[in-house]
Formats: sequence, C-alpha cells, structure tokens
Amino acid sequence: MKKLKKIFVLLLTALVYVNTGLLQAQTAPVKDYQIKAAFLYNLSQFISWPSSSFVSEAEPFIIAVCGNNNMANYLQHLAGGEMIDKHPIIVKIFSTKSPLTDCHIIFMDETIEKKTINEMLTGVQGKNSLTVSDASAFLEQGGMISFYNDQSRLRISLNLTVLKNTQLSLSSKLIKLSKNSPVANE
Repeated sequence: MKKLKKIFVLLLTALVYVNTGLLQAQTAPVKDYQIKAAFLYNLSQFISWPSSSFVSEAEPFIIAVCGNNNMANYLQHLAGGEMIDKHPIIVKIFSTKSPLTDCHIIFMDETIEKKTINEMLTGVQGKNSLTVSDASAFLEQGGMISFYNDQSRLRISLNLTVLKNTQLSLSSKLIKLSKNSPVANE
C-alpha cells in the first residue's frame, strides 16, 4: 500500500509539473513580430491586385519579408496552405540585396538602413507590389503602408499619394482603419 501511495504522489507531482508547463506555454505573451505578421497577412483581404500581376490563375501570391526572419517564419505558419483568390500564398525571406521581382507584398523591417530602404523602394517603383514597413519615416520615403505603435496598439498609416499611382485597389475599410489617412480624418 505504501508503494502504491508513493507512485500516486509521484504521478500527481509529475502531472502538476506538466500542467504548469503547458499552462505557461499557452499564456506566453504574443511577440511584436507575430502581431505584425498577422496584420501583414490580413492586408491581402483589403487590397485587390490587377490580374496583370499574375501570369496565370495558379501563380502564387508572394509575400516577401526582408530583415526579420522570425516574422517570416511566423507568417509562413499563418499562411501555410492558404489562398488569396485562387493563388496559393508563399512567404519568402529576402535579403536586402535580392531583387524583389514578382512579389505582391513586400515587408521591410525597421532594422534595415534608410538608404537601403530607399534603394529597395526604387527597385519596385512602378510595379504593383504593396510596400509595408515598421521603419520610421517609411511613408516619407515613398512606402505605401507603415506600421506604428500608438498606446501599445499596432496601427497603420497609408501613403495615399503613392497608392493612387498603382493599380492596387484599396478597400474603404482599410482606409478607415488607417488612423492618419486624410480620408479617415474627414
């Protein structure tokens, strides 16, 4: 009987340790890059790309991430097996020196130097690639969507001037979500 009681106590103790570990894993704080990845992924629901952006109906929808591999990996997890219209989503990690051809959304991390961001924006100018960043002054550099923190909440700003010079169609819902958009403030 004593032996059975010891085994029971050991099993109960082990169960408590396992449950405590699981509870801590379930309540781990959400990382900043995870929130940005979710925002980036959801942007595709509020923007339409012209059919000329795709060679065929089966061509993948490419999201490029430059400068933040954690975000790219998490975005791959979110987008795995998902489609935008009939296009499978593919997340690619690009270096700042890689040509960003055939990308539909390009995220440039705030850790990238301002000069390099300028070069990257110049490289995709005139293409229907949505450019997004969390770098300060990104919109002033000619970027399209900027992520910023406002009272511990992630927000977006739009550069409507640059966006109007593309063939991308923005949902009015996205414009209204943009706190700093001139349209949203009317």
